[in-house]
Amino acid sequence: MGLFTSQIDSVQSFVAQHKKSGRLRMLKSNPLVVWPSESSLVLEEETGLELGNPKNGSLYYLLIESERRDVDAGVFLLGPDLGEIETASAPFAQVITASGDFADEYLCYRILRDALYDTKPKGVMTRFMPSRGTIWCRIAREALARDLSLADLGSAISSNLNNIPGVESVQVLFVTSCRSQISPLEKPGEETRRIVGAMVKMNEEMSYDCSGCEYRDVCDTVIELRKYRRELKEKQP
Repeated sequence: MGLFTSQIDSVQSFVAQHKKSGRLRMLKSNPLVVWPSESSLVLEEETGLELGNPKNGSLYYLLIESERRDVDAGVFLLGPDLGEIETASAPFAQVITASGDFADEYLCYRILRDALYDTKPKGVMTRFMPSRGTIWCRIAREALARDLSLADLGSAISSNLNNIPGVESVQVLFVTSCRSQISPLEKPGEETRRIVGAMVKMNEEMSYDCSGCEYRDVCDTVIELRKYRRELKEKQP
């Protein structure tokens, strides 16, 4: 088992369920037309669409796995694409699963997370809030007029992550339909944040004392996290 096995199982169950219902679609981008990358400041008056306002529903997290399991690579969408959304503000979930060879899961997780944060399609301003697991995007009217789609955004994410050594495949899952369809993904998202929080504490605070630790319940549940803690402790001088 890996650090995020349970969470990946939950997400893939969600994907399988909505594939079977026919509501989940796989998005294809034109490989000959790559959306430009550029850090963008999108002011309120320039915004054509807002995604992930917390009042509507917002969620993001990153999962990594080294096991060779059936996680379909590609960009998947539950809900309308950008050009199909009829309101000025819509719910948004973005769940990324990267599969590959990750010898040091904490270091690899940080590298992949930074690559995700550095994905900046032109005309899109994104704010990640890791402590809450939310994502808030403003998309410029000009980008929408040029037919920016979630296939473009998903392809940019996949490309950035696939360029990292060790990564073998990337699945990008978007949900834009409604808060109620995001909610099944919230529990694995919260679990992911706590696993990552425990890894950060072990590595950056170099704290291995379980008594009074706010992540003790996580380590009690996730066997691989206890193993990781032992390995770090044994490396201490």
